[in-house]
Amino acid sequence: MNENQRYKATNNFTISEVAGEKVILPVSQSVDALNNLFVINETGAFIISHLTQGKSIAEIVQAIVATYDVDQATAHADVAEYVQDIVNRGFFVADN
Repeated sequence: MNENQRYKATNNFTISEVAGEKVILPVSQSVDALNNLFVINETGAFIISHLTQGKSIAEIVQAIVATYDVDQATAHADVAEYVQDIVNRGFFVADN
């Protein structure tokens, strides 16, 4: 994953709070879309917040290291995996 890559949110989702947890809800006319409910933990919300602010992968990794008790390599692997997952789900796309 390119360290300097930035991503932008698509219009395919909304973030809501359900039963005390933040979730990504796909925007769809179909009831079947609710099967794609995606629960966001604290770190996931942190990453999504930074992505929507236009931060690069490298900037998000640095912010994670500065905020949480995690080393650079672990933070990078976790951020890359999480971003790839939400890109694969259609919630974010690369901002060229």
